[in-house]
Amino acid sequence: MSIFKCKMCGGTIEFEPGATVGVCDSCGTKQTLPRLDTDRKANLYDRANHFRRNNDFDKAMGIYEQILNEDNTDSEAYWSLVLCRYGIEYVEDPASHKRIPTVNRAQYTSIYMDEDYKSALQYADVYQRQVYEEEAKTIDDIQKGILEISNKEEPFDVFICYKETDNNGRRTQDSVLANDLYHQLTQEGFKVFFSRITLEDKLGTAYEPYIFAALNSAKVMVVLGTKPEYFNAVWVKNEWSRYLALVKQSNGKKILIPAYRDMDPYDLPEEFSHLQAQDMSKLGFMQDLIRGIKKIIGTEQPQVVRQEVVAAAPTYGSNVDALLKRGQMALEDKEWEKADDFYEEVLNQNAECAEAFIGKLLAQKHFSNEAELFRHYENRYLEPQYEKLEACPEDTEHIQSIANQFAIHIYFDKADIKNLYNFDRTFDSKLSSRENQKGKQLTELSGERLLVRAMQYATGKEESRLEERREKLLQALDARIEEARQEDAINSYRIKESYQRFLVDTDQKVRELNKKASEKREEDYQNLLKRFSDASAEQEYKQLEKEFLQMHGYKDSESFEEKCRQEINRIKQEELEEQKRKELAIQKEKQRKVKRNKIMAGIAAAVVAIVIGIFLYYKNVIIPKQNFKKLQSASVGETVVFGSYEQDNNTANGKEEVEWIVLAKENGKLLLISKYALDCQPYNSTKADVTWETSSVRAWLNESFFNDAFKAADQKHISSSRVTADPNPEYTIDPGKDTTDQVFLLSIDEVNSYYKSNETRVCMATVYAKAKGVSTIGAGGCWWWLRSPGNLSDSAAFVNDDGSVRCPGAYVSSTSGSVRPALWIDLEP
Repeated sequence: MSIFKCKMCGGTIEFEPGATVGVCDSCGTKQTLPRLDTDRKANLYDRANHFRRNNDFDKAMGIYEQILNEDNTDSEAYWSLVLCRYGIEYVEDPASHKRIPTVNRAQYTSIYMDEDYKSALQYADVYQRQVYEEEAKTIDDIQKGILEISNKEEPFDVFICYKETDNNGRRTQDSVLANDLYHQLTQEGFKVFFSRITLEDKLGTAYEPYIFAALNSAKVMVVLGTKPEYFNAVWVKNEWSRYLALVKQSNGKKILIPAYRDMDPYDLPEEFSHLQAQDMSKLGFMQDLIRGIKKIIGTEQPQVVRQEVVAAAPTYGSNVDALLKRGQMALEDKEWEKADDFYEEVLNQNAECAEAFIGKLLAQKHFSNEAELFRHYENRYLEPQYEKLEACPEDTEHIQSIANQFAIHIYFDKADIKNLYNFDRTFDSKLSSRENQKGKQLTELSGERLLVRAMQYATGKEESRLEERREKLLQALDARIEEARQEDAINSYRIKESYQRFLVDTDQKVRELNKKASEKREEDYQNLLKRFSDASAEQEYKQLEKEFLQMHGYKDSESFEEKCRQEINRIKQEELEEQKRKELAIQKEKQRKVKRNKIMAGIAAAVVAIVIGIFLYYKNVIIPKQNFKKLQSASVGETVVFGSYEQDNNTANGKEEVEWIVLAKENGKLLLISKYALDCQPYNSTKADVTWETSSVRAWLNESFFNDAFKAADQKHISSSRVTADPNPEYTIDPGKDTTDQVFLLSIDEVNSYYKSNETRVCMATVYAKAKGVSTIGAGGCWWWLRSPGNLSDSAAFVNDDGSVRCPGAYVSSTSGSVRPALWIDLEP
């Protein structure tokens, strides 16, 4: 007996091989079973069903697709894809204690139109098909309820996706950030979906209708998080993966914006790799985000104003034509409620307008044009009729004529479309009564009545004549059902009869089988003897030993087992002796090579020593002299090379030469500032009241950086300079005392003196600085520290990424600021 885990509760289902339906021991649910013909397939189903039960539908779908790649006739795999696509979660009903489905991924498309559902029915047997169709009807009813609720919801501009609580049930930092973003956006006039607030009055009800409505109406989704696992949390991923699918279908009308904080952007989900992610810790993040959302959403469409119309003769005036056009435009943009308002306004002015009735039908069904409407009715009502031709082949011409006339009615005979619209609204209740009357088989005929009505409206024929054809179809189907019952009875009898005949013939068959087995045993033994005489390799004797052992003492098979072992030992001994001879030869060759290599190594060592000496002399004497001569001849504004520092973030290739810009040349000295931001450092290691004199960045520049970037030969040319404690020109914050430093940062006064425009102050960061955490924009522009204080005693001024000087400054403990060292060079040799 085989075992399968329940796809609803994870319990155990025991079933006989070949069974396609089973009952769970834990929850008592009757359910379909896959064809578990291999252990690999069973493991794949266990993994996929585990993910689906935990609502990780995307991972589950990937495994079901893998199963179908290996067997494209597996009906259970197709059905499982349907469950994932609609986000079906089975929960226990408190009243009946049965497992019932809930829909977590509602779709506008009916489950009956799903291609995987059709494939599941195609490859299912009669028992599986019955279960699939019963569950599909339940899911379709749930989805209709979701759509009914969601259609009443007002559209949203922005959807905020985030993780509300952590594994311990505590509120996450993401929730707090989302709350701030929600209030900022609502103050700007946006309609924002934020589950913590938007759904707080929906307690005790299913959230899916409201989430579904918000996902489909929102033009922007912001997915924010502070940890990689929060972005990939099941329900968070459920929301943004559904929205990504809508983005692909929107032709650029929907945008998803990832926003992260306190994490590496490379740890964002792979699906976001093509999107521009936003760093929430960056200065001005909120303003940039709101400005971007305004550009995406644009100005709001003018609201439709309903007017009271004075009674007049029905006419298609210019106002009606304009409303009809605006209704069609709204349908094309999938703005269903607006479209319905436009067509309702037309009917206020002309109650007999067929175009308005068909427009309202399109808006209600969420179709953009009449072609989509016809395909809907054709798929829903006509295709099942073709499947019945096997029961009533004489009605082929009749059903095809109805289909043709129905198409003509939809496209050309709009005068009676009002009747079709009114009938369709009551069709579902008639369908339910038919199911109670005739059962599952009659459901396949449920489209016939609508076809009859459509043909009546299109041709004006008597309904009674068509009712006769309908009754004929029903009688034929009833006869087929009875015939199927009889076939089942006949098959049962035939099985029983065959079993009895088998019992009678058992003894004779056993004797025949024993005789054949004896003959086969002797044949196998003779074949083994021949193979033994021809064998020569160790592997052949090992295989023969196993096969003689399987003969279970037949004739002298045991003696041949021993002979095989002897031959194996002989071959191993010969191989061992051959291996020793080879090792001895290799050892002698190694000794000769060692002697030869010692001679060559002595020669090579002498050559290398000479080359190294030349290289070191050139590097430490010639090159520094050449570089220093270049420094002596440099002018203000030129770029020079001095010292070396890690810049490409690849320590294997050593440090890179540092490029400097000459800011001033006076009294035999050069004032240099690094061309690029070389490192990422806070102004001070802790958030505290601090000046340049007491800052940690000053200590770092004159100790760690000074010794790392400059050799002794370079350090002797660096002057110890008086660094003034320049105040902030806009704020009266104590700048501290003057200092004497070899390396320092520019002040506000100095940077304004040496740079005349914002463009010249823009600085790019090295790859190493970026890796250390420097905040960059675009191609690499970054903000860099100045030594002047900011507007507070625990802040320092800086130059922004656009080159502007920010006198208010940033907190001294900020970890995303970059460092551009400055120093004076003495040009005397």
